[in-house]
Amino acid sequence: MAAEVNSFKGPVGNQPRVDQYHNFLKNYADDSTLTAEQKSAKLYDGWTTYEEDLVKASYNGASLSAMILSKLCPDKTISVLDCGAGSGLVGEQLVAQGFTNLIGNDISQKLLDIAQKKNIYKKLVCCDAGNVVQLPFEQNEFDAIVCVGCVSPTGIRPKAFVDWARVVKPGGVFLFLGRHRYWKKDPKNEWPELGFLEEFNTVVRDLQNSKKVQMIFKRILPDYLEKTEGVAFAFRVL
Repeated sequence: MAAEVNSFKGPVGNQPRVDQYHNFLKNYADDSTLTAEQKSAKLYDGWTTYEEDLVKASYNGASLSAMILSKLCPDKTISVLDCGAGSGLVGEQLVAQGFTNLIGNDISQKLLDIAQKKNIYKKLVCCDAGNVVQLPFEQNEFDAIVCVGCVSPTGIRPKAFVDWARVVKPGGVFLFLGRHRYWKKDPKNEWPELGFLEEFNTVVRDLQNSKKVQMIFKRILPDYLEKTEGVAFAFRVL
């Protein structure tokens, strides 16, 4: 039986909360009583110690993404979509790098309410970014998208890249960071029953073959999270 979505209460023993959260996601991934959007919204809305837990887990994804985007985009006045903005951790780091024109979206309104109080975004939109055909943004609206920790088997799926290529201007970039294990071929890490890696390879191949995007780099991040290797992918929209 799949776990109840609202039963994510806290750590078990000495297990880090962030790791427990990811394990919990996998346990209920096959629950058909709720949509993927409902599952994610309930989990994040109920994660009341979100920022505290990430700090305890030595989370470096936000700062790493901002530094990488700063090198990719020297012009700090560009329009940037923080996709999966959550409570604004990435936004804070982007501002620290000099970026001034930020829009954020997330599936959790409660996390966006926290982000709103930081006064770093020009606009915040509550919407699902992983299981929709089209985001509520115009074609060529952004110069860049940054997405940290959200592209995963149970989060934003690779099919979302198709719409990212629509809302990012030609010449712009989209950058995303995540746990490297999702992109490894070891079945224990790949969660093959969810078809994540196969979908990723197919979507990226199709976008590149149709001349819509070009991969800039894939970069391993040893210090993404405590004892957890990360990976960064950057693409140029053509």
